[in-house]
Amino acid sequence: MNVMAVETARVQLEIKGTDGKGGKLTLVQDDAAAAGAATGSAEIDMSGRSVAIYAIYDGYNYQIFKSNSLANLFIGLKTNANTSYTFNVLSASGETLYLKDDVEGWTMALTAGATQDCTLPADQAALNNRFHFVAAPATPGICHQNGKLEITAYKGANVQVVEYDDNTKVAVPATDITLDYQEIDLANVAAGKQYVVIVTMGADVEKLVIKK
Repeated sequence: MNVMAVETARVQLEIKGTDGKGGKLTLVQDDAAAAGAATGSAEIDMSGRSVAIYAIYDGYNYQIFKSNSLANLFIGLKTNANTSYTFNVLSASGETLYLKDDVEGWTMALTAGATQDCTLPADQAALNNRFHFVAAPATPGICHQNGKLEITAYKGANVQVVEYDDNTKVAVPATDITLDYQEIDLANVAAGKQYVVIVTMGADVEKLVIKK
């Protein structure tokens, strides 16, 4: 039986400023490749580049980076006097990769044609500690069990619990969700009664009926 190597993901990612200056990075994940900078990786030549994007591994910067895993890989940038930039996914195949910006807080799915605007500090020779790959974001969900509300992937939302028969009676005061996973204790909610969980995220409002 022959076992074929599988190229599990390939992405060409571009960064471009509003002044038209930019750079490109090719990323390849292949289960048959070596860990780290496998054969096929190529370091970036920064000569004459005012803007650049590159993968960072073991102290080296790559314009083409191939590995058996791209998990937790950091992406570095060089910027010029411009501060407004857009990430553009020029092509993508295989597994969807996710790039996170630790400063602005967004997570971008690197699918073909996807774009993401961001503001970057000007004139950075090596902006290396801000952008990195993360696992696929959790599916948003609210689970009522063990006397608690278990809230997943609702960071930035506001949650309040009111009585079902009279929604002016607050059972649990409004709580800001500041974590990717957060619990709200329902110890003070009366047993045997129905309640409405109101989740507000910007202009969107979701409601869930629960009974303790």
